[in-house]
Amino acid sequence: MTLKEGNQRVLNALAQLPPLQRHVMAWAQDGFTDREIARALDMREAAVRKNRSRARLRLQQTLVQEIGGRDE
Repeated sequence: MTLKEGNQRVLNALAQLPPLQRHVMAWAQDGFTDREIARALDMREAAVRKNRSRARLRLQQTLVQEIGGRDE
């Protein structure tokens, strides 16, 4: 698998996330703190952390399933 293919798989997995989880992950990837994300999205910091945690778990599950289903 090339780097380009790997990046595309991650982008495809991110696209499968619910919108709020996708937004939280994008903000976090851009370097914003939980507090900053919470303020921007009008939510509690705990909700930001929970959504980020759920998004990471879902991404991991999606990517592991995809790799597990391949014959490489």
